[in-house]
Amino acid sequence: MFSSRRDDGLTNRFGFALVRRGYDRGQVDAYLERLAAGDPPADHAGFELTRRGYDRGQVDAYLSAWRRRNAADGRGRSDGSGSDRP
Repeated sequence: MFSSRRDDGLTNRFGFALVRRGYDRGQVDAYLERLAAGDPPADHAGFELTRRGYDRGQVDAYLSAWRRRNAADGRGRSDGSGSDRP
């Protein structure tokens, strides 16, 4: 009955799957909207775990890819700390 950890077919505008326990959707959306606007938040990207949140692995991979793409122009560290952690 509960063998799948994903809710098949349910995604958000960034394409993340919804899972039973994942990152808070509102927090992730707000963070990514700021990144997309060219205004990376100065604080560390830490999200609360909630029921029916975004898949953690997908969000972490997205943030890592964003950092790699933007490292050349100085925007690669979304948390402003120089840390590789999202």
